[in-house]
Amino acid sequence: MWKIFLALCRPLQQLFFLSIGLWACQSTVESDPSVLGYTFFPLFVGQFIEYEVEEIQFSLSAPPDTLRYELREFTERSFLDVDDELAFRLERYKRANASQAWELDSVWFAKRTPFFAQKSENNALFNKLAFPVREGLTWQGNAFSPIEGDTSGNIPVVPRIYEMLRLRQPLSTNSLSFPQTLTVIQNNINGQVGLDFRAEVYAENVGLIELYSWQLKYPLSGLNSNDPLVLTCNPILDDFHNNGLEIPQPVPVTNTCILSGRLYTQKIINYGQIP
Repeated sequence: MWKIFLALCRPLQQLFFLSIGLWACQSTVESDPSVLGYTFFPLFVGQFIEYEVEEIQFSLSAPPDTLRYELREFTERSFLDVDDELAFRLERYKRANASQAWELDSVWFAKRTPFFAQKSENNALFNKLAFPVREGLTWQGNAFSPIEGDTSGNIPVVPRIYEMLRLRQPLSTNSLSFPQTLTVIQNNINGQVGLDFRAEVYAENVGLIELYSWQLKYPLSGLNSNDPLVLTCNPILDDFHNNGLEIPQPVPVTNTCILSGRLYTQKIINYGQIP
């Protein structure tokens, strides 16, 4: 009788252990940091990334003003934040060029939760990445932050939807090659009254390697070369208007004056760890 009972139970026992094994394998895959994408936002004390930065400021009162400098982001220490979660203090340093000493510019904070990579920039918290990573994934990047320019906290948040693209694509920049990267488009508006393009590129086991923040305001449509507004545009771009051509729609940045704005570009030049 016992032999019959054991014979009947053996297949169930094998099925039980097979299920446990499959569950364990699945759990291992689901918790693998590289599969989830955590490795695109590494956080550890001592890491640093250095960037070259170019800022071009536009205004009607002067020709475009170009500023170039270097930026270093250094992970100084870890701590528990108000939510009792592990966070990291990021010290940001600036210098004019490689021959100058680094000077502390600002302090930001970063942390990684199971679902988001978050960074506090000038006291504004953003969801930089969402996990697990996926091509075409969208999420609200500014869920915790007010709209730009509002410091009162009384204006409701205007949702800014981020989108993840070019997942695990290779990229080379400034003689550095990265086999796996992803791009986050934070905003992409280009119309007849202006441009607002914001994007960040992350590399696996490195972090942020490129950042683009371009905001420009164009002249309103319908103006021609004789309009006083057009005649006061930046001299460097006046040739287009002196030909008597009307401003095209939408206004190309390279073919007409810019009323105001900024082109900010930040690209990695070095990275590593300080013991």
